[in-house]
Amino acid sequence: MANQVIMALNLPPLGVQSYCFREFKSVDRLIEGVVAAGITHVEVWGGHFTHQDRPEAEANVGKLRSAGLTMSAFGLPKLGKDEATDRAGLDFCRWAGLSSIGSDCDPEDTDRVDGLLREYGLKLVVHNHGRNDARYGKVAQLKAYLDRTPNTFGVLMDTAWLLDAGEDPVAALDVLGDRTYGVHVKDFRFEDGKPVDVVVGQGDLDVARFLPKLAAIGKVEFMSLEYEADAENPVPALRACAEVVRGIVG
Repeated sequence: MANQVIMALNLPPLGVQSYCFREFKSVDRLIEGVVAAGITHVEVWGGHFTHQDRPEAEANVGKLRSAGLTMSAFGLPKLGKDEATDRAGLDFCRWAGLSSIGSDCDPEDTDRVDGLLREYGLKLVVHNHGRNDARYGKVAQLKAYLDRTPNTFGVLMDTAWLLDAGEDPVAALDVLGDRTYGVHVKDFRFEDGKPVDVVVGQGDLDVARFLPKLAAIGKVEFMSLEYEADAENPVPALRACAEVVRGIVG
């Protein structure tokens, strides 16, 4: 029911970034953790599996599906330097039924990568990573990136890392708008200027304003919780994060 409400508000089903389960080494253990957290969609981190062993990757996607889980997003290495390598990754993502991939490309490769993305029916999203991210850390940098790329390119907005860069994620939606194709719903509080992971809503993210505004844009294609603390047992905090999100959306 909660996911149906989220979808009714133009938000995708709530997922989780599998990096939260980085201490759960196998895909079987990952599945156990995600199911225990009460979440149905998984953004797969490369530490759990990559596309490079295609039969193994397909088998792992099959395991997710057999457990009632959906792979909602996936990361690829930087695109644009080798067509055969690019096609191998993009073909796997299309096979898996994805709409967006986490990746990047150099500016001189934009046209070539755009052609491949259109051929495969995919979008590329770049991820902001805080005050130390020289390329995409600030909203102005993300906007400049969007201004020079076609709409097959967008942003995977990480709300906590925007906070770390001194940005307001709610205001960032006004700037980045419908090129926000993915979101990491993540919260920090700051102790002596250093970020500390907390359950969504217990830090500096105004999640009660952020989610309805994100829904009003209506273009985000995947939405993942991310909580990097308690790596050996993130389930209780992720369940609490999910309850907060579901409480806001209905």
